[in-house]
Amino acid sequence: MKRLLPLLLSLFVVMPLMASEEYSTGYWDALIAKSKVEIRKDPRSAVAHYNLGVGYLEKGKASIAIKFLEKAHRLNRNDPYALSAVGSAYRMSGQPRTAIKHFKKALRLKPDFAKAHGNLGVVYIDVGRLDDAVRSLQKAVRLKPADAMFHDNLGVALLQKGRIKASIAAFEASIKADSDYANAYHGLGIAYVEAKRLDDALKAIKETIRLAPDRGKAHYNLGVVYELKGDKIKAEAAYREAERLDPILVRARDAGAGQGLERLTKPKASFRCPLPCPLKPKEN
Repeated sequence: MKRLLPLLLSLFVVMPLMASEEYSTGYWDALIAKSKVEIRKDPRSAVAHYNLGVGYLEKGKASIAIKFLEKAHRLNRNDPYALSAVGSAYRMSGQPRTAIKHFKKALRLKPDFAKAHGNLGVVYIDVGRLDDAVRSLQKAVRLKPADAMFHDNLGVALLQKGRIKASIAAFEASIKADSDYANAYHGLGIAYVEAKRLDDALKAIKETIRLAPDRGKAHYNLGVVYELKGDKIKAEAAYREAERLDPILVRARDAGAGQGLERLTKPKASFRCPLPCPLKPKEN
């Protein structure tokens, strides 16, 4: 199999900050409204400013979130959670270098803050600092070894560095931590392709589809693997399903994206969003 440079149709892009699995849109609307009332009662409430900022962040309004989260930090400069949340907001607004500064400040206040190490690692992936990404994500994994997302993101960083064997181990550790974590199976499938273990890749990508049947990129990558194995009929069936779910993927292929490995879409690094203040002490 000829090794080709991959065309990254989705190169380690941030996963949405919305915590839709845990909270509904109505929850965040209610949090924003309640926080505004609390601020009117007590304009110097760091908690209320923090929660208001988190609410706006979850609504996708990063610039507004930054305003309130920075105010929360000014009101309580010893709070690493506010600094970390500011970092999340700056990343969401497309300012990764400023985000890095805030995550580092948060970690100076709380060196065992696993979420900050993990999110810092993701931002390092954003800016191509892969060695730093691996170090930050390894720290997150050591602090919270049962967190599937941290292992998965470490796998993403290692895969981008070309450390295929190590990335496979990281994705497998993510699956061990959470056997239903679809992202890890997808990353594992891509790593297996890079290792020329196509049968194992098929199994992993099929498991991704079982867990996340509407994930167009998984169907697309299934087609790529079938193509690499020489099964054109199954490849076209997978591409058709991918096109139904996400037409852009197959349009890119038809526009001349190349053959086989160079069309393989890559796994994403997931970003852990901040939680409202009442939950902060429980979240390391």
